[in-house]
Amino acid sequence: MERSVGLPGRHVDSLAATTSSLREGKKLNVERRGASMFTLRKYILSLVALLAMSLPASAAGGCVALTFDDGPDAVLTPRLLAILDQEHVKATFYLVGRRVAPNADIVRRIHAAGHEIGNHSWSHPRLTRLNNAAALQQVAMTDSAVTAAIGVQPETLRAPYGAINARVRGLFSRPFVAWDVDTLDWRYRNSTRIANVAVERARAGSIVLMHDIHATTIAAVPAIIDGLRSRGFDFVTVTQLKSAACGTQPIQGAVTRHRQHARHHQHHKTQPRLPSRQDAQRR
Repeated sequence: MERSVGLPGRHVDSLAATTSSLREGKKLNVERRGASMFTLRKYILSLVALLAMSLPASAAGGCVALTFDDGPDAVLTPRLLAILDQEHVKATFYLVGRRVAPNADIVRRIHAAGHEIGNHSWSHPRLTRLNNAAALQQVAMTDSAVTAAIGVQPETLRAPYGAINARVRGLFSRPFVAWDVDTLDWRYRNSTRIANVAVERARAGSIVLMHDIHATTIAAVPAIIDGLRSRGFDFVTVTQLKSAACGTQPIQGAVTRHRQHARHHQHHKTQPRLPSRQDAQRR
């Protein structure tokens, strides 16, 4: 039996007002538009993400892990932390090592809030293109930076671009964590699209890939949280996906799979917009 996923109660009463505001957009006072559009945008993001769904009941519920790569960012990561704290959501942050020391206070905030921190290499190269010594150094330098900031070494790794092979995987005893829901937020700087992809494609055990270095991603997070909660999902960190609280659900993205990573690797390899992502993470 199928069921349609309804809107959260806090959005139902505002639907008529939101629609009316959109129809009467020309009458908005320009001087007051900043505050009005912020509220309106939040409603739109949540409504679009939720109205698009009509899913089997069996597909809803369980645990999902929201993951954010390439940070910390001095401005956007604190903004994201505030949202997660307000919504009582735990997430996993895969940090780029060279960003850790300049943002050590933010890293400590991530850790103190109960979020998980993972290792995303020192400078975001394709590990498969490095020799063994260089690949080991990328991870070791990031381990050292994170440990200096919070006193704990990351438990999991994530390969930049998802580029992994048997040789690189064999260098490390810790697991490489992949994903099964790729929002492509680095390419599509559109908060509505990011929210729709995350909400509609998640299933029990999903790991959602995002990046906390893009403002459009941060803006999408409230709608993602609302949408996934409306489907009955609980938010956990990557390592908590294996906990008893999440039951016996399969982990959809945590095991490195050559086929999945080959697709992701090829995708980035053939896209001319790859330099824009690298530029963004190096700013």
